[in-house]
Amino acid sequence: MKRSSLLVLPFALCCGCSSNSEWMPLEVGSSCTYRVRTTHYTYVEPVKVVRMAPVGEQMGYVTQSELGESRLGWQGGTLVAETLGHSHFVPPIPLCLSGEEEASKNWKGLIVINGKSVKAQARLECKPESLRWKGVNQSSRKADLIVEFSESKIEWTSWFVSGDGIVRQEQRTNGELDLSLEMINGT
Repeated sequence: MKRSSLLVLPFALCCGCSSNSEWMPLEVGSSCTYRVRTTHYTYVEPVKVVRMAPVGEQMGYVTQSELGESRLGWQGGTLVAETLGHSHFVPPIPLCLSGEEEASKNWKGLIVINGKSVKAQARLECKPESLRWKGVNQSSRKADLIVEFSESKIEWTSWFVSGDGIVRQEQRTNGELDLSLEMINGT
């Protein structure tokens, strides 16, 4: 699997809006913009919630950006993703656990990319953390997701702020920083 195959996670889940969980509110028609930094480029990426759609056994939302469509939604107190750009997860993979306390969750399943499937496992750990956001220190929900498959290890660290969703995120592949993003604005 190529190093960039799963680089679409940030754009799949980034749109703080209104409804669902306060940690990642989603609403059709809402949008947000992120400053994205890769090892070679910095650019601005708009993301929009375009419609409702099934995510696993529940209804969720489809987000759209230049990197494609993604499907995510809340199942109980867990934000999950069924599709992230060109990657499909069976069952949907957990991205954040709501609440104020530390929590963790394991995942095992398949990742299907361009028609090829690979067995994978992941561990999600969430905890409260203070974060400087909009010029002040705020409470955030830090989510560390580590996905392992074949000989690869992808780590996403996301900071969720109540009412805004993901405001900051970093992605590492086999320990090397590939990408970071920060929300510029959202509606």
